Amino acid sequence: MGIPERKKRERELRRAQILDAARTLLLSKGYFNTSVQDISERAEISVGTVYLYFKNKEEIFSTIHEEGMMLLFEIVSTTVKRGGDPEEKLRSVGIAYGQFSRDNRIHFNAFSYILAFPEIMFSEEDRLAQGKHGMALLNTIADIIEEGIASGAFKEVDAKRYAILMWSTLHGLLQVRKISDLLYQNYDFDELYRYNLDYLIDSLKQ
Repeated sequence: MGIPERKKRERELRRAQILDAARTLLLSKGYFNTSVQDISERAEISVGTVYLYFKNKEEIFSTIHEEGMMLLFEIVSTTVKRGGDPEEKLRSVGIAYGQFSRDNRIHFNAFSYILAFPEIMFSEEDRLAQGKHGMALLNTIADIIEEGIASGAFKEVDAKRYAILMWSTLHGLLQVRKISDLLYQNYDFDELYRYNLDYLIDSLKQ
């Protein structure tokens, strides 16, 4: 390995080190309680070195959010490619998102912070870039709904509007899971999630 290749690899490793530290802190301390100083200490590098790779804390967490969106889109795309009728695809996508929120808590938490405080975490340019990832997911759901309409399985609806309704409902429910012991003590959360998912799909049927 030559010197340029070795330096490139070192830069990639250092950047990954910073992101690993930030992910851990996002889960343990949350966005607002984490500083660049915290990240540098966790990564065991200087604050100055962090700033060589990221201009501020917002850019670090924006990167983590983008990671999560790309991972989720890959999972959803893989789920859809497995096939099935439109109803089966929508149900599989909904279940996949629920599982994603469990298996990827750090990225799911990043989604939650971004949705709650987009003006803090993003510049206008970043907001537009991140929005493209979200639209790709919503368009995937809308395409499934339009497939169901074309086949006669679903009634005529505005597919994109319904995709927004479906995704925001499921995301909101997954947020509620964090305090389900306070709000839904008599319900099994997984059963409640499935109930809502089935209700959304059933409302599309002819």
